[in-house]
Amino acid sequence: MKAEMLAAAGRLTKVLALENEALARLEYSRAVSLLPEKKQAALALGTALSSLANSGRVQVQGEAEKVITELAALLQQNKRLLEHAIGVQSRVVQTVARSAAQALQNGPRYDAAGNSAHQFGRAAFIALSATA
Repeated sequence: MKAEMLAAAGRLTKVLALENEALARLEYSRAVSLLPEKKQAALALGTALSSLANSGRVQVQGEAEKVITELAALLQQNKRLLEHAIGVQSRVVQTVARSAAQALQNGPRYDAAGNSAHQFGRAAFIALSATA
């Protein structure tokens, strides 16, 4: 049972390290692609810990203590990096929204054919596109 717990913790540690590296490089699509593997690893660790707890042999020492300490540090770093990523994305959305609002108020307006929308008395439309 202890071997299962160590293997599951090791797997989650590896996935978190990869995700943290991607987040630190602002490679959000790479970080998101690791989510299914991260969920599976966390579930496996939860299952292993439950089995260990049900066996009544819960004693953390040696290698297990080292793995848990490393995992805790990675989880703290992961939390910090995710919060940073959310902040970056929020600032990007705010910038786009402000720019769009300013363009609608101040800029010329055109229809789909490129003609001035004022010329035809039509409402102006704006389209935003982003690629992940």
